[in-house]
Amino acid sequence: MSAQPIRVLYGVSSVGLGHARRSLAIAQKLRSLRPDVKLQIDFLAAEPALSFLKKSGERLLPESSNLESLSYFMEKDSKEGKIADMSKVASESEKGAKRNYAIIKPILMDYDVLIQDEFAETLFSFMWDKQPSLPPKRVVTTDYIQLETESSNPLSKLKLGYANRMLKKAYMNQHLRIFLDTPDALPQSGEWREWVAGNFHVLGPVIEQGMMPKESKMDLVNKLFGHGKAKLILFNLGGTSIGKPLAEFVIKHADVLSERLDAYLVVLLGPRINPPDLRDTKSTRITLITFNLDVLRYFKIADCVVTQAGSASLYEIASMGAPCVIVPVSNHFEQRQNAERFSSRFGFEILGYEELSVPALKEAILSAMSKAKYDPLKPTLAAQSAATLIHKLMQS
Repeated sequence: MSAQPIRVLYGVSSVGLGHARRSLAIAQKLRSLRPDVKLQIDFLAAEPALSFLKKSGERLLPESSNLESLSYFMEKDSKEGKIADMSKVASESEKGAKRNYAIIKPILMDYDVLIQDEFAETLFSFMWDKQPSLPPKRVVTTDYIQLETESSNPLSKLKLGYANRMLKKAYMNQHLRIFLDTPDALPQSGEWREWVAGNFHVLGPVIEQGMMPKESKMDLVNKLFGHGKAKLILFNLGGTSIGKPLAEFVIKHADVLSERLDAYLVVLLGPRINPPDLRDTKSTRITLITFNLDVLRYFKIADCVVTQAGSASLYEIASMGAPCVIVPVSNHFEQRQNAERFSSRFGFEILGYEELSVPALKEAILSAMSKAKYDPLKPTLAAQSAATLIHKLMQS
């Protein structure tokens, strides 16, 4: 590697927060590999990843503020926790990514390396630009390989088939491909699995030792709330605003839920949900927590976590050993798959949005809490391994 500064552009997907969490961990490991070399890592991200990376103190390019959030297209097509048509979301997201690409195109060749965590803006640039000007070394990190839908509409399936062909081509245009999950997250098709095995480094999920809260549960309760609570049920809404109906439901029924569960309720809001937009509550049995970086501390103190099915959140909850109820977004193939595999592995309960009621939610929480404790997930070396692979690409 030359003595000249190495300029790395890190593009992070704006769908949820999991992409930003693992990208931050990899970037930190990458810096630690060669402290003697000036490594400049500039991030490109729209909301909600933008807020997360800002709060983490990372360097964000000013173009980030002008990018459309691809979370918006999923949120716009969702109602009561259900996405109406995933093929429509994919189509509109592609158009939004194209507009974002036009904004960032002039700066791309200023960099030596491009790392993309499912960053559609550059991954699919070949669709909008015959000869896209991209950095000479390119990396993709992902935890999904294939789009799916529950729709029986032939046109929707045709559109998703095309999207999957383009996705496969986008991955193969990169010099280094990293899959950040376990093999059970891969499509069931043997052909797809063989393709991944031959073209990706499968490293597993990013669970960092440094992420683990060191304080005891009692100390954390006192620190976060100023006094002890007998029992805490935490509702985690994730990085998009799709979880807003769940928040509204819990706020509306806070007193009866708290009484029947004999517990205090805590709702952890994401960056896409503003407290003023929620129903006002006079209940003394519930607290709304605005978006912050202390999510693992809240997971540690919870007697049960109720969450949507983003894989990053589920891995974090499993690393704390907390009981969990999963409320997956309906007609979202990845969330459905996540819910099923975490339920099978850790005994997490699954409750659909369409099943949401006070009795059903109460029973799901009590069932999750009554199950035998499982061994919490241990930290992995996935971030370190990914950084090592990227470092080798830089040296090549």
